[in-house]
Parts: sequence; C-alpha cells; structure tokens
Amino acid sequence: MEEAVWHQSIQGVMVKDGKNIFPISWLSRQAYCEYQIFLENIKGVKVWDTKEMVTGTKKHEKLFEEHKEKATEEGSVEEFLERARKEKVSFVLRELRVIAPETGLHGSIDEVVINPTYVEIIDDKPGDTAWPGNIRQIWGYCLAFRECHGPDIPVVGTMRNRDTRNRAWTERMTPEHEQAMKEAIDRVRGIISEEREAEPTAQANKCRKCRFHTQGKCDRSLALAANQHI
Repeated sequence: MEEAVWHQSIQGVMVKDGKNIFPISWLSRQAYCEYQIFLENIKGVKVWDTKEMVTGTKKHEKLFEEHKEKATEEGSVEEFLERARKEKVSFVLRELRVIAPETGLHGSIDEVVINPTYVEIIDDKPGDTAWPGNIRQIWGYCLAFRECHGPDIPVVGTMRNRDTRNRAWTERMTPEHEQAMKEAIDRVRGIISEEREAEPTAQANKCRKCRFHTQGKCDRSLALAANQHI
C-alpha cells in the first residue's frame, strides 16, 4: 500500500491509493460557503489569516503543550483501546493524526478520550454554539478515526468550549449521520475532481464576515452585490 503524498496542484489535498483525501476542516468551510475551498485551495487565491485564526492556533498549541507535560503513558491507539476494555480505565490522546483514504479525509483530532465502552472525539472551538459546520467537522473526525482504528464500540462526537473547557454539544454518531456525511464528502470530492462547481453561500451576512470578501478576493460575494444596489 502506497504512502499518502500531497496533491500536485491542489493545496491541502493528499493522494493515497489513487484516492483524493481532503482536510476534515473543509467540511466546516463547506457548510459555511464551499466557494471558499475553490478560491483558496483550487484557484490559489491568497488571503491572510484573521486575528481570530491566529489566536485559535496559539491556544491549540498551548493546550497540546499542557497535555504533553501531563502525559504519563505511551502506546498505540489500538493498545489503549484494548487496555481501556480490560482495565476499565480511560486514556486521553491529543492532536491525533488521521488519514482515511476510503472516507476521503485527513486531519488532526484535538482530543480523543478512549473509555471502556465508547470513544469520545472532541473538537475545541471558541464559544458554546455548535454551528452546522462545527458538527459536520466533528462527524468527519469520527468517521476518519473509525476507519483508521476500527473500534468496535460506539463513537461519540463532542464540541468543547476552548476557553472554559465545558462541553457545549455531544452526540453519538448514528448511521443517519454517516449517510449525511457521505453526501457532504462526495460533494467536496466532486469539486476536487472538477465534476461539479463549488457553490457560494446564498446568505449575504455570511459574505460580510468572510475574509475573502473583506480582503476583496471574492468574485461571488453577495455582500458586494448588495452594496452596489444600495
């Protein structure tokens, strides 16, 4: 089986076993406006990170460093799954890398809690509101984890407030969630393969907050069109 390599022309996409594998974070972007994916990663439009994005990266790095300082166990995910089942204890992993060619996703999971009877996949976000894009991204992590490590116990997705550490949303993944995710993933794969066009959001308020609009890089901005008609 061949190793995953970076796509020759599409930023962020990997190729493994002849399959395109895109970042799990794209599922959140797709729910907001999938035209962002086309602009930045396929067309190559350059935009700078927002202050919130820079702050978020620093806070995630800080959480990872704190986790490493406290970590006392070493081993593979499969070993921890087996130990949790036998010893009735839990293990916490941070920034777990997953590459799932069949599912079509790759990324790093903020936190994985392996319990004796279920696995919890945690994504840290600023705030307590679980937006549709946040949930879609979390299900993506759940699917990728299951493909990579195949636990025979339920997988639960959780969004946690990055600053307060409170769980803002949690739910067990079901076959219905999986089917909805397959459709979302297939849409993004279609954009990558150029079998379909990326669709911009139909909500002007999203455009007003989007960095592609605020930096003047989007040719499909509804906010720009609205301003021209004032």
